[in-house]
Amino acid sequence: MAASPSLDDHPWAGFYFMRTAPWDWHDAGRIDVLDESGAVLTTLDEWQTLVFHQADGERRVGEFFTWLLTKYPDETEIPPDLPETVTRALTDLVDGLHVVELAGER
Repeated sequence: MAASPSLDDHPWAGFYFMRTAPWDWHDAGRIDVLDESGAVLTTLDEWQTLVFHQADGERRVGEFFTWLLTKYPDETEIPPDLPETVTRALTDLVDGLHVVELAGER
């Protein structure tokens, strides 16, 4: 049996992550990120939306990924590229769009 995927070795695993921009629901699966005037800057895809929505500053990146794995009760249903998908979405939000910040590694 293969080990469950993990983000424990990712450089950001120990950092808390938090939203830094206002937002509103675009539809049931996507978020619109807004500028200071309330205009839509961008609409996030479903993975970006999941990461952005969970970026409440209350948990670390690694803890979020562990929580995400609980959404797959059957380990065989975990997408093999899940760690890459999540880190790509997080990188887009942190380094690309600058709407999520990392803080307080502990």
